[in-house]
Amino acid sequence: MTIKRRFMLTFSALFATNAFASAVAWDVVSVQWVNPYEKQGVYGVYVRVPNSLYNSGIPDNWNYPVHEGNIFLGTSVSGGVATLVAAPDDLDYLTSDPMAWLPANPGDEASAETTLGRPNGEYVINELIGYSDDKSYTERGSSSSAIGEVAYLILAIQDGAQSWEWIDLYRSGVQPDFTPTVYYGWASYTIDSQGNLIFINSAIGLNGQSMTVGLIPEPSAMALLLFGLLPLALRRPRT
Repeated sequence: MTIKRRFMLTFSALFATNAFASAVAWDVVSVQWVNPYEKQGVYGVYVRVPNSLYNSGIPDNWNYPVHEGNIFLGTSVSGGVATLVAAPDDLDYLTSDPMAWLPANPGDEASAETTLGRPNGEYVINELIGYSDDKSYTERGSSSSAIGEVAYLILAIQDGAQSWEWIDLYRSGVQPDFTPTVYYGWASYTIDSQGNLIFINSAIGLNGQSMTVGLIPEPSAMALLLFGLLPLALRRPRT
């Protein structure tokens, strides 16, 4: 392979990576445990957000290489309806970064306006701190959909370091004068006729930006143009 061809392939790969990349972490929600503690229909769900800014040495608001959270979710199916419920069988939530999950529809906006301060009963789970006088409790709810239907959730996850700072102040009797930064995203899932929980897609915005539920980015026009011209650049000249 000539130097020119090597350069073109390398440049194309780098350009494509930048063209498709954005300040979003994808596929961040997954099922890690099935029937933990021998409880049928219960799932340990893992939220893992890699922090590319931290790994590159650039400081950011999150201040961690990876943001992690775990919650227990349960499923039930009856009469053609599948229900997702938080913290079933009195299993406590497990998280390292406080989170909130809400039922959503494709095209909904995940943002502060749609996520924070919603009435109790609208959340699947809510443990966000700093948005009410007392967050020593966790709001637990449910979300229902047709069996086998793709359903959606809005996700909100708080900055872990800021959250622990807030909690330490609150426990010491000092009312914090700030609220931890919240990052927004979404997840899609389905529950089959056997009650199996399957997550399909999920995303979290890394810059605190609002997110459109269900929106998966398409290649940019420039990236498509580059891929179209690449075969011409690599074509061998006739002799």
